[in-house]
Amino acid sequence: MTDELMSSPESSSVIVSLARLYLENKMFDQAIELCLSSLESSPESEELYLILYEAYMGKGETGKAREIVKKGLSHIPGSERLKKLVEEKKEEVPAPPPPPPEEKVEEVPEKVAVEEVPPEKVEVEEGD
Repeated sequence: MTDELMSSPESSSVIVSLARLYLENKMFDQAIELCLSSLESSPESEELYLILYEAYMGKGETGKAREIVKKGLSHIPGSERLKKLVEEKKEEVPAPPPPPPEEKVEEVPEKVAVEEVPPEKVEVEEGD
């Protein structure tokens, strides 16, 4: 189906629109599947690479997102938008991992000897 759609310029915009709709609805897997299958017949579609990048980032798959940008640049070396994504990634310095949580050790109070009070010395208030 996507081969037929991608064969005409008008229908390629339909695929891009559908993929964007998937992104907006956080349907990342569907957007990825649609874009990957569409790229087989249209590997020069810059927009599909950009959508794929966003979908992979939405899933937290930054490695795949970077790879798809590189693949896009191999097919479209003059793409300023893809180059910009590569530059942004170079500028980002990963934050150092947080330090391991310190174990809190509760201090156990020392044992204190309890003095036994003989019953005759215990004052008891008698109620009415």
